[in-house]
Amino acid sequence: MLNNIVVPLLIVVSGFICLEFFIPIAIGELIAGIIGGLILDLKKTPWLEFLSQLGLISLMFLAGFEIDLLTLYRNRYKSIVVGVVSFFIPFILIYLLCSLFKMAFLPSVLMGIGLSTTSLAIVFPILREKNLLEKDSGQLLLASAMVVDIISMVMLSLVFYHVSIKSILILIIVVAALFFIRKMVFPIFERYKGNRTEFELKFLLLIILAFSFLAQEAGMHEAVISFVLGVIFSEIDPNHEAIIEKLNSVVFSLLAPIFFFHAGAMIRLNEISFYVVGFFFIFLFSSMVGKFIGTYLPLKLFSCEVSKYAGILFNYRLSFGLVTAIYGYEKKMLTPEMFNTILLCVLFSSLIATYWEKRLKPTNNENLRGNLISSGLRHLKNKFPPWKNTP
Repeated sequence: MLNNIVVPLLIVVSGFICLEFFIPIAIGELIAGIIGGLILDLKKTPWLEFLSQLGLISLMFLAGFEIDLLTLYRNRYKSIVVGVVSFFIPFILIYLLCSLFKMAFLPSVLMGIGLSTTSLAIVFPILREKNLLEKDSGQLLLASAMVVDIISMVMLSLVFYHVSIKSILILIIVVAALFFIRKMVFPIFERYKGNRTEFELKFLLLIILAFSFLAQEAGMHEAVISFVLGVIFSEIDPNHEAIIEKLNSVVFSLLAPIFFFHAGAMIRLNEISFYVVGFFFIFLFSSMVGKFIGTYLPLKLFSCEVSKYAGILFNYRLSFGLVTAIYGYEKKMLTPEMFNTILLCVLFSSLIATYWEKRLKPTNNENLRGNLISSGLRHLKNKFPPWKNTP
């Protein structure tokens, strides 16, 4: 009974503190989860894991939805170079460190993926709120962050996919269904547009859950198929964007906070040894330096005016880093020490990026303060102008 009251209370209080101090709310929810895991017995809260799983697949859907194919196409050459270098320099560095510590191949790859990602869900609203999306440099950063997300998802799918006759058959069915999904779904959205029973939203949630179930049967992680679904729906007709706005409200007001809280609760501070602390500092430093160099150098090569700022901004790691750690741990690919190391690095790299991002200005003439709320969809940028400081 106490858990059912304290968990929502911790989530709400953490959100209030983050808004007051301009910290991404997801980071506060992670920290709230760590606190909750220390003071509560969360095994007696079965709904937490269920809603956390819904939050995961919903977040991955929205992450895919934020992939703007037109922006990617316009910046395809530069963004591919920046995204590939930004991902693989820290990935190779982390992999070599894991090899140095005699870790096995798959755990080393998972450590590399988890510590090489960039959170598009945070990068996008920051770029929007600092008026960078109106500039070529901002569009390049956005497209590059999309490339990093896509690479992360491809790498995860390669690691987690289990080949069998059954999985191949189901995968063929999933791919075929994805091919026809827009032709089947959009007419239904059009027919029931504006229905008071929110039929469109129910139908969209049903699609996400159904494909997630099929993905599990096909030997894939449900996050992968949810991400692909989001990309497919990213080109949704503007007349139907209200559906995504409603989903966005449900996810970021309920499901995403529970996912981040649950992820934080999985970190057991009382079980962290000096071994984990040493690993944490080594991998945190290496991943942040690798990500900064991997982002800064190609942008500097293209004479981008925000190269140094981007090196800091791309060090935000949340969704994909957490997904990699949690699923790898559940599948026994990661030891508790590796799992704790990834989660702590994801948390502290985001905190450090927040500190420096607030002190670095993307350009000389910008004096805006980012409200780092870690949600938002690219389709809302024309409806809600960037926030500005009040006098």
